[in-house]
Amino acid sequence: AAAVLGYLDPDNFLGGSMDLDLDAARRGIAEQIAAPLDLPLWRAAAGILSVMVAGTTGALRQVTVERGRDLREYSLLAFGGAGPLFVPLIGREVGARQVVVPHNPAVFSAWGMLGTDVVEDVGRTVLAPLVPEAGSALDEVFAELCDRADERVRAQCSSDAELRTERLVELRYAGQEHALAVELEDGAVDPTRLAERFGELHRRLYGHQLPNAVQVLAARATVRAVLAFPAIPEAEVGDDPERARRAGRNAFDFAAGAMVPFACYDRTLLRAGERLVGPAVIEEATTVTVLQSDQCLEVDRLGHLVIGAHRG
Repeated sequence: AAAVLGYLDPDNFLGGSMDLDLDAARRGIAEQIAAPLDLPLWRAAAGILSVMVAGTTGALRQVTVERGRDLREYSLLAFGGAGPLFVPLIGREVGARQVVVPHNPAVFSAWGMLGTDVVEDVGRTVLAPLVPEAGSALDEVFAELCDRADERVRAQCSSDAELRTERLVELRYAGQEHALAVELEDGAVDPTRLAERFGELHRRLYGHQLPNAVQVLAARATVRAVLAFPAIPEAEVGDDPERARRAGRNAFDFAAGAMVPFACYDRTLLRAGERLVGPAVIEEATTVTVLQSDQCLEVDRLGHLVIGAHRG
């Protein structure tokens, strides 16, 4: 559908390393959707994207609007190979404050993995009452768990990495099915203090405490090696986006509801501070960013594309 609507260049997909059969795409939509529904080809292809946007928008509203969060106060991050093509449509539908297309969006997750801390989490089921004499037993359990997590982390990073340790005890009232995780304070385990903190957490989350005995369900230790995140270089500043312009093509504009001429740009030639107004397609080797005619974008200082509504 994206190819039929003109968003993808069949001769420049994946930087020209893979050919798209545009005729086959057209035949498939024409035979399977357009003809049975008596629709023009472009209308059927646009309907496919509209259904996708509606489904994704519904899921997005479940985790935002239905929880009292106003999407107009949030930005959407468009990453992955397909994200920059579809997320601006979704942001437009839900009224998000802006859509951000990061630098190299197709490898955004992998890049994030390179910059994340090394973390090892180990645990053990304990299932014992939280009584005063349980402290020494829990100290022994945590000593073993912390050693195991520490050893695993040190095997993955340099010896001078900063390590941080977190100890959690999963507690519940006797007779309950679900547990709450309470972080231990530094030093030896104090069962009396731990029970008090569990009661305070239970009251804060559920509005009450119970007179029931407290039960230990499990012990968990997390050791984190804090790594330096790779530096993000600032993009070169420019004031002439026309240098990045390529030959345009017709594509479907959801704002106009019709096939219209779209400008095409090479993202690698865009510079910080430059601004584009849709309808436009911004192409790079592993993805395309699509702007409708009621959207615009600006390249920020790190080279990210920041998309918002165009009211001009």
